[in-house]
Amino acid sequence: MGGNFHFPQMALAVLASLTPDDIEVSIIDEFVQPIEFDDEADLIGITVNTKTAMRAYEIADEFRHRNMPVVLGGIHPNVARDEAIRHADSLVLGEAEGNWERLLKDFRNKNLKRYYRSASLPSLENIPIAKRELLQRDQYDTINLVQTSRGCPYKCHFCSVSSLYGKGVRVRPVVEVITEIETLAGDDILFVDDNLVGKKAYANQLLNRLAPLKKKWIGQAAVTVVNQKEVLKLLQKSGCAGLFVGFETNSSAKLNEVGKFQNINSDYFLAVQKLHEHGIAILGSFIVGFDSDDQACFEGLLEFVVKSKIDVVDVTVLTPYPGTILYERMKAQKRLIDDHWWLKYDASDVVFKPKRMTRAELYQGRVWVLKELYKLSPLLKRWLGGISRRSFFGNYISLIANFGFRKNANALPLDSCDRPKENYDVIIPKGMERPFS
Repeated sequence: MGGNFHFPQMALAVLASLTPDDIEVSIIDEFVQPIEFDDEADLIGITVNTKTAMRAYEIADEFRHRNMPVVLGGIHPNVARDEAIRHADSLVLGEAEGNWERLLKDFRNKNLKRYYRSASLPSLENIPIAKRELLQRDQYDTINLVQTSRGCPYKCHFCSVSSLYGKGVRVRPVVEVITEIETLAGDDILFVDDNLVGKKAYANQLLNRLAPLKKKWIGQAAVTVVNQKEVLKLLQKSGCAGLFVGFETNSSAKLNEVGKFQNINSDYFLAVQKLHEHGIAILGSFIVGFDSDDQACFEGLLEFVVKSKIDVVDVTVLTPYPGTILYERMKAQKRLIDDHWWLKYDASDVVFKPKRMTRAELYQGRVWVLKELYKLSPLLKRWLGGISRRSFFGNYISLIANFGFRKNANALPLDSCDRPKENYDVIIPKGMERPFS
């Protein structure tokens, strides 16, 4: 949320909790500390998403060059297996529970296999509490990241959540979630679920148990949460200070285009009003670059988000991530600028051919919207206009997020969409070259 917030990669702390106690574990986050390649380790594990794939491969190749075996996991190896294995000795496909323990046993027995994947999705019961003590607490805004569920009930065409977590939503026992929260220092929590209130009965139980703890928290929810009066009251009662909401667009036709059917027929203005009435700040996410978008879409979006009084706004370019319906469709239509665009371009670039404008026009239009939104005057007007309805924590989060996005917007270049990375050749140690299959 904004350039001034930084959170740890909790997957690594969860992996540490799944590791036997007689194995020494350290967690390195290159965002907050340099990687010491000269330090020796028996095994290197790297979590990879599409945005970090290039750098992850560079790191993996360097360690392997130094004769240290590397395991890659995370969402990207699941959707680009043949690519990822070129840079690893082993891949963990799917979720870690069960796979990681088998991998470590095989490694100890010098029988490391190339792929580890469970036949079924793991239960979320009895998952050990993440080893947050291995994180550099002072380098993050908070390390109190908590996951209550995995998966999403929806299948938006641009989202790859189901590639890792499968269809539907699995939940952790509420008592185990509360037990974990009670171990956390401080009063703040960031729930990392894709939709914290996706299951109404579960959400009611969780929020009722959360309320007595007097925590202040932020999370993510679908806009349809405003249709659940009981849940709205519980959100406020349980300490919800803010929600990330994927609005994407206020056009039903565009929502239909990308399969975000759950938002169709939602009154965004009314939704924002209802959340505000319950003291909840909103970080609204919007997308530009739909097939029906032309250059007029940028002014229309700016006008809408200003009138809606959303507290913080993010605008991204439609991006065809591997493992999504959108990617397969654009690949079939031969509209991708490269089938493996993440090896040459950043996710903030325009990596496909828009239908009704050029790539440069789409990129520059998005930058213009962000720069206009985060000019000092509209920023302060947006924040001051909601100061009375937010909690103290909500006001703090909203202000810092706005200035973080302002910093990011001002730093955006206007000419990057056609410029590939200067050095996108990853190191492949001698003898390890493998073609894509």
